[in-house]
Amino acid sequence: MQLVRVTWLDAYSLSSGWKPVEEARKLKPVEVKSVGYVLNDAGTHLVIASSLTDDGDCDGDLVIPAAWICKIEEL
Repeated sequence: MQLVRVTWLDAYSLSSGWKPVEEARKLKPVEVKSVGYVLNDAGTHLVIASSLTDDGDCDGDLVIPAAWICKIEEL
């Protein structure tokens, strides 16, 4: 299985509760780097898992929409 580092943009919020509109306008998506084994590259989304067992189980699974992906690097 292919091991990759995925750089992607995630949704972000300062916090719940009231805040000035001008403060909220300055917000941008957060850049995230995740490492994992590619379980499914469906075109519309990528599924990775950070841990695999010899008997076919996984943990640390993550689904990233393709539109959010900036870069995929094979490790």
